[in-house]
Amino acid sequence: MTSHRLAATAALAATMVLAGCVADPAQPQAATEIEVRSSIALQNASWWSSMFPDEPMPRVQVIDTVDAEAQSRIVDGCLAASGLPVQRDPSANSQPDYLAFERALWFCYQQYPVHTEEIIAQGFLSRDQLSYLYDYYVQRLVPCLVMLGFRVEAIPDRGSFMGFSLGYPTWTPFDRLEPQPRDQRAWDSVISQCPPPPFARFIAQQWYTRH
Repeated sequence: MTSHRLAATAALAATMVLAGCVADPAQPQAATEIEVRSSIALQNASWWSSMFPDEPMPRVQVIDTVDAEAQSRIVDGCLAASGLPVQRDPSANSQPDYLAFERALWFCYQQYPVHTEEIIAQGFLSRDQLSYLYDYYVQRLVPCLVMLGFRVEAIPDRGSFMGFSLGYPTWTPFDRLEPQPRDQRAWDSVISQCPPPPFARFIAQQWYTRH
């Protein structure tokens, strides 16, 4: 009986943390198409410079915007049209072969990008949403999880979180949650008592699916 009372008290306290002990700021603005394109351009530039640091990044004409589910198939066709295998041969260890494949792969992805609307719908977050999310995690979600008896380790500082999160958060309190929920039922209980903000619910579910 005592253990049930303690569990109920912890759940009530956790609910209070999320319900009103910390002021709820205005909801952040969702990502715009311009913000998505800008973030993708930065990622593409980083990808190119990691392969060819001494070459300026070329401009590529978009042939078509595609659905996310179809992109891999279309990129495979693009590679095949270039006379390359759809996957890099792990036995081909020569640097020229490797770079030729990576160059063609980069070009194919630039020629057939995913619709920006679909990227947003699949969870791309604006800078405002990421900033809101960090504050929510640190000020509300982490204390809530601690009240339920969990430990949350390796919390990054705001600068690191914002600097490395390009459209998608690089950290959530669930990444280093100890002990980990043992099954879907236990996980659902944690989420119901310590929910992420509505626009980031998919992150918690993806975390459990991966683990």
